[in-house]
Amino acid sequence: MTSLLLAEDDQDLRDLTAMVLARHGCDVTATADGGVARGLIMGGAHFDVLVLDLDMPVCTGIEVARAARSAGHAGRIILWTGWDVSVEDPDLAGLDVRVLGKHDPEAPHTVLQTVDATTGQNALNQVEIFRNVAGVNGLVMTKLDGTARGGILVAIAAKHKLPVYFIGVGEQVDDLEPFSASDFAKAIAGTS
Repeated sequence: MTSLLLAEDDQDLRDLTAMVLARHGCDVTATADGGVARGLIMGGAHFDVLVLDLDMPVCTGIEVARAARSAGHAGRIILWTGWDVSVEDPDLAGLDVRVLGKHDPEAPHTVLQTVDATTGQNALNQVEIFRNVAGVNGLVMTKLDGTARGGILVAIAAKHKLPVYFIGVGEQVDDLEPFSASDFAKAIAGTS
């Protein structure tokens, strides 16, 4: 079983993420406080994966990641940020990426963007902006369960040649699933 430390100050997001990860077999320790996360690591707790919010109060995700590396953590570290305001100010997303690069010249290794399929052509614009500003190199497409049948996914793939890692096909916790191009094509064609 994969042991995972989740440090996220947004309670709803933290609870939902912990629930999804636990359902997928992870042993999750969740905290709202980066200082607590750093204390667990420096106190000798071992986790296979660290999932850290970049914008936590007290101790940011980068500070926790730095402490983990100095304590000998060799596992994966996932730093995330909610780019909620990024459509109005995409430079904020680029700032997060540049901050990561200061702490690890090879970072970020992967930058995923979540795209709402119901936004249609606006999604093309969003991907273009964030690919240029933040170096997006993969997608998660949500809301493919309703009237949005994912034509925008085809348009984005054709224009930007980005891999799609996951799709959201509903509102429930288990409705985020790995993307399968052949299953998606069958669903679009109505042959599945």
